[in-house]
Amino acid sequence: VLLFSHASSFPTQVRQSLLSFRGHDAADLRRLIMLLLQSDLLKAVWFMIYPAVEMARGRVPSEAAFCQASGFFLALGIEACDMAVLLIAIHTALNICRRRGDNGLYPYRKVAFAVYIGVPILLAGLAFRDRPAFANSGKYCYLPLRPKWTRRALSWIPRYVIFGVILIMYAWIYLHVRFVTMQFDASTTPARAAT
Repeated sequence: VLLFSHASSFPTQVRQSLLSFRGHDAADLRRLIMLLLQSDLLKAVWFMIYPAVEMARGRVPSEAAFCQASGFFLALGIEACDMAVLLIAIHTALNICRRRGDNGLYPYRKVAFAVYIGVPILLAGLAFRDRPAFANSGKYCYLPLRPKWTRRALSWIPRYVIFGVILIMYAWIYLHVRFVTMQFDASTTPARAAT
């Protein structure tokens, strides 16, 4: 009961997280982490609801409206988690390599949250191009294995792109911090030698 009451307040929590994004580094990161937790909760709820319905009523056919809704919200939760992880990485990179006066994603918050909301809805909605959009895989309804393009284009390719962007970003952060540290060491070494 507690899980379902928390899940029903999901849109309100996301809206509050979006509106309370103010430009304070630690608080902004906490809000982005809350978005990640909320989208993960959405995913977890649909991982629980579908088996509960299937246990109570028997096998749900892929063409059923419940399977399609369950698949859509599961795909939405999975993609929203991916977007939240990407936003956290971008926020971290902007905070470490920022100019004076910038606060991570705060100057770009409207675009960031449009991406957080829009891309998962777009990717989950594009599955409806085929019928049925989502197939019963036994444990949950998700993108079907056939045709292969749907699962690749709407789930795996975006995930690999996000993974690659995060790897490149964190490698760049590492090199940036190393370069700044070497510059600092070079500027303080003559002063230490003089004393």
